[in-house]
Amino acid sequence: MLLGNLLPLLSCTLAAALWQQPALPDWPQDWWRFTLQTPGGELPFLVEWKTDSDAARAWIHNGPERWPIGGLQRDAAGLILDMEPYDSHILLSWTEKGKAMTGVWRKRLDRERWQVLLCRAESISEPSATARFRPLAEEESDHSLPLASKWKVQFQKADQAAVALFQEGAGGQVTGTFMTTLGDYRYLAGRRDGHQLRLSCFDGSHAFLFQAERSTDGSLQGDFWSGDRWHETWSAKPDPQAKLEDAFQATKVEGAVDWRQLQFPDLNGKLRKLGETEFPVKATVLQIFGSWCPNCHDETKLLVELDRRYRSQGLQILALAFERTGDPALDRPQLQRYRRIHQVEYPTLLAGTADKAAASRALPFLDRIRAFPTTVFIDQDGRIQAVHSGFAGPATGEAHQRLRTKFESIIVRLLQSQGQSK
Repeated sequence: MLLGNLLPLLSCTLAAALWQQPALPDWPQDWWRFTLQTPGGELPFLVEWKTDSDAARAWIHNGPERWPIGGLQRDAAGLILDMEPYDSHILLSWTEKGKAMTGVWRKRLDRERWQVLLCRAESISEPSATARFRPLAEEESDHSLPLASKWKVQFQKADQAAVALFQEGAGGQVTGTFMTTLGDYRYLAGRRDGHQLRLSCFDGSHAFLFQAERSTDGSLQGDFWSGDRWHETWSAKPDPQAKLEDAFQATKVEGAVDWRQLQFPDLNGKLRKLGETEFPVKATVLQIFGSWCPNCHDETKLLVELDRRYRSQGLQILALAFERTGDPALDRPQLQRYRRIHQVEYPTLLAGTADKAAASRALPFLDRIRAFPTTVFIDQDGRIQAVHSGFAGPATGEAHQRLRTKFESIIVRLLQSQGQSK
């Protein structure tokens, strides 16, 4: 009789337990060292956390850059780090509470394929000189021969030379970037141990790992890995005069097609001719870009500034997006996130897929698209006055400042030209 009275109570208790929400995992605290397992070995980067019981914020550190991780979520399975505005994320679960996590990093390559790398994370006390790359015990930390600040670089698979910019700090820390005719490699950070140089960058899109050894003649011989498949060798020699070819001379205008007659859908699916205007236009800038492209993000920040400064004076900016999937149902939301994060107010049109050959066919008024981004400057009469390939982002220092000044000076000149060609 007693057992019969208890059965309903036991049933209710069991049902409540089955329906109870599983406990959410804790957020990490303070500083963490993350590593991606690449074909070239561990690719390390540092993540800073600011958390309380209900919310969290996190930033990826690459040298002087502090990149905010746009979306942080957690469920019973673990933590999700959404690398906005890129279509990539890190999935993690605790292996040792408060001390270690494991998981994967996933980045979309196209409609069906993802790049996937194993990821580990461990709590560290502070972002010291040895936190990112562990010192190499077999190498003497002799820094009596300084690392030159500027180098002429040849990548194995590149037709044109690149330029490396390095800065060496205390304890063997090294920061820098590589500049190429297609754009820069953004913020690299690492260290030098004796003759060995190691650098890495992770920003949600890039996953770069560089290793090099300094030869007796002072040159560098090394390897470069990107993501889960790209590898090439590279060499460099100190050269304070090293420079790239003029990015304003790389892409030529083809006069057979009027750019104003081309049309592409906006993010609502409505076709729009490039020549249509919503206000009196004295100058037009066409940004040929992709939301997947880190150099494009750097350029977008500048174009947003210029749009706000000069739109009232007659500047029109149109962004032509070439995206990963070719599926508007996937590409449009991705571009809407991009616009929200960068606070873009000028129109964005979905022009095609992320392929230089496809972009060249879509935009036949240029001889070909060599880089994302490519930026076209057009006067009041619709004549193309300048075309710039690639973008030197803030990691390039003085080169970035010069390019900012150049972009703005072209726009000011076009706004003041009153319909007269250069």
